[in-house]
Amino acid sequence: MAALDALLAGVRAGQGRTLMIEGPAGIGKTALLDEAGRRAGGLMVLRATGGEFEHDLALGVVRQLFEPMLWRATEAQLARWLHGPSEIAGRLLGVGGSDASVHGLGIDEAAVRSGFYWLAVALAEDSPLLLLIDDLHWVDLESLRWLLLMVRKVRDTGISVIVATRAGEPGVHGSLLAGLARLPDVELLSPLPLSAAGTDRFVRTWPGFEAARTEFADACHELSGGTRSCLQSCWERQRGWAWGQVARARRACELWCPKGSRGRCCSGCDGWDRRRSGSRGR
Repeated sequence: MAALDALLAGVRAGQGRTLMIEGPAGIGKTALLDEAGRRAGGLMVLRATGGEFEHDLALGVVRQLFEPMLWRATEAQLARWLHGPSEIAGRLLGVGGSDASVHGLGIDEAAVRSGFYWLAVALAEDSPLLLLIDDLHWVDLESLRWLLLMVRKVRDTGISVIVATRAGEPGVHGSLLAGLARLPDVELLSPLPLSAAGTDRFVRTWPGFEAARTEFADACHELSGGTRSCLQSCWERQRGWAWGQVARARRACELWCPKGSRGRCCSGCDGWDRRRSGSRGR
């Protein structure tokens, strides 16, 4: 959490920063974005998520970020935010005029990226701005190009960016993602699985599990490998059960991770299967 707190303190002081959270599925990237949003008191927070089946929708993530804010804005706010180079952004989003494509307006793509950059700057003049983007590996090409421009220029603005991406995902824009990670102003954060002690603390946050036996938490850790999404799903599947039943903790994880998907969603289950199979062979 120290990296999140440092970024938030910086943007409140007018120092833009970029944090890239990278890791496998289920490691807790989305949870860190959620936590950043919860800690962002006094900031304007805009959030978007890339979609596996939407990466060919031009400016899809940019639209997610800015459209809700602009459509809720007053005329006075729109007058402040959509003037000069940022006016292009408003026209493309159909705010204060008709929605249109880049080609229909006769505007080149570089001008579009610049327009949305200046829109972000205008928003940050009203309040420090935090942009949160999840599943960056599925973001559309035009939004990713805009993000690269943003990240290069946020240092002296009241804008900070936190993005989350899946490590090793064969996305359609892998070279651009790699280029983003190499930028000098981008800080990389790779969350680790929970330790056994961390899993124990996590399990005890579940309602009714405050006094759970250590053996129960150990079983959860063994099966999940400390992966937060697997632990959370175990909880959701078995929250009506008695906390002291270790066998049911194992069964919950096995039910959640069917044989065909074990090893992809939960490395802990895969390891349990191997150990259990080995013991039967003895």
